[in-house]
Amino acid sequence: MSWTEDPSASGPGRPPESQARSRGAKIVVAAIVVVVLVIFVLKNSQPVTLDFVVTSGHPRLIWLIVGCVLIGIATGYFLGRPPRRRAPKPEENRLGTLGDSPGGSTPPKRR
Repeated sequence: MSWTEDPSASGPGRPPESQARSRGAKIVVAAIVVVVLVIFVLKNSQPVTLDFVVTSGHPRLIWLIVGCVLIGIATGYFLGRPPRRRAPKPEENRLGTLGDSPGGSTPPKRR
């Protein structure tokens, strides 16, 4: 019996050794990402002058970057959603008025 036919194998269609290697690779990639993010935060932690219309502030550069990323995510989410379709009113008939149906006059449906 091959490893794909073994019902005790963990995961669908993959041997346990492959899953362990995959998990180890994910941990290594996650650790590299965390190290790069920590270096990025440390390199961008100096205070900067931010001029608003009426006042100015001195936040750290990393907070401006985080704020811009969050604004970009929110903007992309709201602009990327498909518009909601309005449901047709129950009185509306797609053929026109209620008396235009092929079977003659149809009384309106009651709810």
